[in-house]
Amino acid sequence: MMGNGLYQSIFDGVKGNISIVMPEKCSGVTRINDEVFISTSNKKNIVYVLDFQSLTIKRTLQLANTMWCYCLGTDGKRLFARLSDYTIKEIDIQTGATLNAIVKPEVNIPATALASFYIDAKRNLLYMPDHKNSVYCIDVTTGKTLAVVDNFKNGITGNPTSIAITNGYFLITLINTPTSYVYYAKIPDYENFGADEFSKLKFNVYNYGSPIVGCCSFGSYMLFTKDDINISWLDLEKVIGKDVSNERFLVQYDNKYITFNLFEKTKSLTSLVPVMTTNNSNGIAASSHHEGAYEAFRVFDGLDNTAWVTAKTQVRSWLSYEFISPTLFNTYALKSREENAGESPRAWDLEAWNGSRWITLDKRRNEVNWNKDEVRTYHFPNSNQYKKIRWRFYENNGSVLGVALRKIDLFHLSDSGWLELSKPNNIDYVYKHGISDLNQIKKEDWSLLSAINPKVKLLRYTHDLLSDMSEDNNKLYVAKNASRSVVRSQFTPLSQISIPLGNISINEDVEKFSIELTKDYKDNIRLFVSFDNGMKWESFSQGKWKNLDITDEDDIKKNGMRVWDFESLRTEDFKAKAIYGFIKIGFMFDTKLNEKGSVDIDSIKASINTYMKGARVSDLALYILNTTSTINLSFIGNKLSGTLSDYDLGLVQYRVFLNDKPYYPLSGEFTNLHGSPEGIALNIKNTEVKIGEKNTLIVEFKDYWGSVDSWTTHFIGTYAGLMFSDNLGKYYTTDIGEILKYWNAGTLVAGQISKENKITLTNMYGHKVTNIEVKGINADLPNGVRIELSKEQFPFTPEEVLNWNTILDYNQSVEFFARLATELTANSVPSGKFEIRARAQKI
Repeated sequence: MMGNGLYQSIFDGVKGNISIVMPEKCSGVTRINDEVFISTSNKKNIVYVLDFQSLTIKRTLQLANTMWCYCLGTDGKRLFARLSDYTIKEIDIQTGATLNAIVKPEVNIPATALASFYIDAKRNLLYMPDHKNSVYCIDVTTGKTLAVVDNFKNGITGNPTSIAITNGYFLITLINTPTSYVYYAKIPDYENFGADEFSKLKFNVYNYGSPIVGCCSFGSYMLFTKDDINISWLDLEKVIGKDVSNERFLVQYDNKYITFNLFEKTKSLTSLVPVMTTNNSNGIAASSHHEGAYEAFRVFDGLDNTAWVTAKTQVRSWLSYEFISPTLFNTYALKSREENAGESPRAWDLEAWNGSRWITLDKRRNEVNWNKDEVRTYHFPNSNQYKKIRWRFYENNGSVLGVALRKIDLFHLSDSGWLELSKPNNIDYVYKHGISDLNQIKKEDWSLLSAINPKVKLLRYTHDLLSDMSEDNNKLYVAKNASRSVVRSQFTPLSQISIPLGNISINEDVEKFSIELTKDYKDNIRLFVSFDNGMKWESFSQGKWKNLDITDEDDIKKNGMRVWDFESLRTEDFKAKAIYGFIKIGFMFDTKLNEKGSVDIDSIKASINTYMKGARVSDLALYILNTTSTINLSFIGNKLSGTLSDYDLGLVQYRVFLNDKPYYPLSGEFTNLHGSPEGIALNIKNTEVKIGEKNTLIVEFKDYWGSVDSWTTHFIGTYAGLMFSDNLGKYYTTDIGEILKYWNAGTLVAGQISKENKITLTNMYGHKVTNIEVKGINADLPNGVRIELSKEQFPFTPEEVLNWNTILDYNQSVEFFARLATELTANSVPSGKFEIRARAQKI
């Protein structure tokens, strides 16, 4: 069974091979709806047609004319091939018959290894690689070349072989045996994308690691041919991010459909900064040292061919503006120049002067992958008027020439980036206007809605075959507030229990549950529920929850819930039990002895009425966030450890400051959002600690909504590790072996033994240790001189190695004694060195 198609069975990870083995070596490839068309290396008149859902060959096309190369292309509806006279013609997708000629490009592009091209039927544009250095944009009507892009390689040698466009991204594959590269560039505005915009794209690169010949897209997945009998795939979402996902969200609110898009909201607005012609017209613009005539006011001059540029090599810089009078604002837009790759800012703060000091209004970090003349819009909470503001830039994106910006606009939005839409009626409309990444919507943005109407519904839209370039009106798929829990269980001839790792959130009104199976096994499944993450399990019967022993199969068979019992549960059945806002569901598959095969629970869906205490969707699960994240930390032995939790099972993140400086991450930004609970284990380097002085360690943490709290501890800096000290408590070395003091054994005559010296070994790790070993190292002592160790001073029993099987907790210690012993034959030398080393096993 393929379940819901290819995704659930093979797309696990970043990349891999599809299980199907083709009868011939594969070269060209393209896709039309749910069919994949593949040309072969050996037979230029054969095209195989695969059904994407079943991964089987549906039919074989015998072409009436031999292809000049292996190259296939599409406009989303029709199949095209290059024939012997360089002409591109349509091929009947059912019979293989040659239909009308489309275009013969004026430029003769060689056939060598050319595999996939694309036709934009709406704009009559053909995109085709030439296998040498370039990708062409050609007018389909005239055959004329409109644009040639050959600067995308980023210094990598190789040959472009195929083109794809999907979900707002332009992709080029380049082969350099034995590897290949996938180049990708975001199309800023696809509605207005043409030859000029194509020539301005800025490409990033991903090393695929093995050869690629042809490519096509399935939503955010790429399929590759490799000139062999295998077909490979790549998950673009894991390479590029959520922006390329074929998942979109809309908000249903107050009987309206709304989306969130700051750029669309502001692009037609007038900036709060009037057009400037000098640094002192309509306000005051200023900056740190700039390059030539690229003065500060240039970002406010309203022109599209000017820019502010810092002095060469000056990345850390600032740019300020003083309004004519105090002004309220909460949004700004930066437009890149990118005439020199990497000159756009990567990290900056926006600050305002409050009359006595500069305060930070907005922080941005890791703003990467700028395109030429790209506009990015940023929103932040602010209810105060300010007259003076400034941007402090800390990093650019790698250019040695400094920072450059073409334009800055300022706005005040009363309702942030929310935009009202008409009712969606096709997937292209949703893809264009829907929200690709919910992380961009902050707590204060949701609060703007809840202040008016507390009830908000979040709608998720997805379509396996979603593509920007498809012009057909595909059916709209909607899964409202769906929690998804996928169980993959190859069942044995015995009853089998499966407990998914994920939970289902039940913070508000559950409208219904539904369970989808790949086979009709509803009579053979029993379900049970845990309200404490698997500690105890219960079943609902006759209006009551009853304990269930999941180690007793007879108890589960007799008292476990059947599918229809579980699907009938509603909010009132959970309210008294689900105190943490979630449940875990377990299953037992009651199979017969002679059965073989597999059964999949494709999904469990909980449809929930969402009230606006805050909502987010992750992994198709809807969580209502109405609690503050909590932290349970300890700092022992220079080790910070503990957990960061959110009782709503929301995403959490943190950052660490040591003595008011960022320690982790070094950028000062929060870590990426991770599921709760998030474990924290961080060793603080003694090189960063003020030894013997007061230190301050602060951990700031927040949930998805941005609710921030902090944990603070003060400590006197100490070393961490197994530490040797004298009878006064003074350390001999640091925890990394730097010498702090020597043990001076005095002058010895041959045959003498030194006085015993008491040494204390203390566990300064942040954890318990056992199996402690102390060993003397004689390598740098003269012949006839040795270090001797003993656990007791009286009697002193000389040993080379001492062992303790005890357990040492933090700050606990053991004592031993050391001395130097000489033989009568010992060499006479002015000095010598020895070492004493310790090791232990962590508990």
